[in-house]
Amino acid sequence: MKKLLLLLLIAPVLGYGQIGKINDNQLPETTLIGEVTNPLGFIASLKKSVIDGDNFYMLSFRNFEYQYLVDAEVLSFNATNDEIEYLFLELKKGFKSKSYVTLDIGKSKIMFKQYVSNKNLIITVSGDANGFFSLTGKQLHTLFNKPFNKKEFKEFLKQ
Repeated sequence: MKKLLLLLLIAPVLGYGQIGKINDNQLPETTLIGEVTNPLGFIASLKKSVIDGDNFYMLSFRNFEYQYLVDAEVLSFNATNDEIEYLFLELKKGFKSKSYVTLDIGKSKIMFKQYVSNKNLIITVSGDANGFFSLTGKQLHTLFNKPFNKKEFKEFLKQ
C-alpha cells in the first residue's frame, strides 16, 4: 500500500517536469559588442542576438550599490541599429549634463549624468534590472565598440 501511495505521489512529478533538453542549434547566436573591465573586474558588457529578425540586446553590469557583494544585473531590450546609436549619443551627452537625463529602455528606465566633473558617467537603472554603475568616456566607447580619441572627446566636452 505504501508503494502504491508513493508511486501516486511521484507520478505527477515525472509526467509534468518543467526541465527539458534543447538542441544547441535552437539557441540564438549572441555577439559581444563590447565589454568593460577595470583592475577590480567586470563593469559592463553589451551583447546582441537576432531573434525572429529583431535585434535583442543585453546590457549586463555590475551593480555598484554593494561594495563587497558581486551583483550582476541584466537589462534586456529590443532595438534597431539607429536606436542603439541614439542610446550611445545620449549617454555620451550625459558627460556634460549636471542633472539626470532619463530614457525608457525596454521595461526599465535609465537615468544618467556626469559624475566627478565630467570625468565619469553615472548610470542608474530601475525596472527589470536595478542598480547603478559608472563609466569613463573611453569605457563608454569600448562598451558600444566605438573608436575613442581622447583629444576629440575633450573637445566634445568643451562644446
